[in-house]
Amino acid sequence: MRAIMLLLFSLALAAPGSAQSSCVSLTHGYVGYGSVGPAGGMAVVPGWVVGTLRMRTSCEVHGLTLVRVDLLDAAGQRVGTASTELELRVSPPTRAVRDLMQQGTEPTPPVMSAGERVLWIHARIEGDVDQLTRRAPVRYRAHLRASDGTSFVVEGALDGPWPTA
Repeated sequence: MRAIMLLLFSLALAAPGSAQSSCVSLTHGYVGYGSVGPAGGMAVVPGWVVGTLRMRTSCEVHGLTLVRVDLLDAAGQRVGTASTELELRVSPPTRAVRDLMQQGTEPTPPVMSAGERVLWIHARIEGDVDQLTRRAPVRYRAHLRASDGTSFVVEGALDGPWPTA
């Protein structure tokens, strides 16, 4: 009975929206979306997802890449995908999770040592971002993969859309 109680307690401690393996923990930081460029007058308005994830590892992680970011509506249905022009960068753990600027980040190294860091994600949304107003996304699901094939999925609240200039 005690073993079952400990198992239930450890499951309750796992943060919602987090991805974990035996030595890697990824959790939601802050993610938003929007478009860049003049409002109106464009045939297709390009959109972007940008955000941060917190990463804690007790082992080396090789070849971590961002695979895609799904945009989900209130029912959890995918209403958009960002899977092109993908970028994954790293910054120190002291970086504010709402700091979405690329400045102060570095390219993801081929091998990340054990420790804590903030991951900066950036990806282009497929199609016209204005079409997302029909079924507004309120959550995201980020898919990452290490070179050994280990996959990570992190889900969290989605801020946005940010205003277009």
